[in-house]
Amino acid sequence: MLARGHYENGTLAPNTTIWFDGSQSWDYGLIYNPFYAWYWGDGTESYEVASIFSHVYANAGTYNVTLLYADDYTNSYYSFPVVITEDTSWYIAPVSFLD
Repeated sequence: MLARGHYENGTLAPNTTIWFDGSQSWDYGLIYNPFYAWYWGDGTESYEVASIFSHVYANAGTYNVTLLYADDYTNSYYSFPVVITEDTSWYIAPVSFLD
């Protein structure tokens, strides 16, 4: 089992919806009741069987996002930084953290 995640957004500013995608996560064999848990780095988390989530950060800062991809038998974690800035005069291209 291998967790992989990325986000797609142009402006990473406070109070802006950011979409995160864990659909590139996969298992080496059969998957039994898979689910995704996103730990947003701001003290909140989300759990679902869907791989795509949105999140809104209230404040500027650097957040360590962790994706847990799991099923009934095994799990995998993947972490990556998200930088939220007050300066929206520049554009951040969509970023993929797929090794």
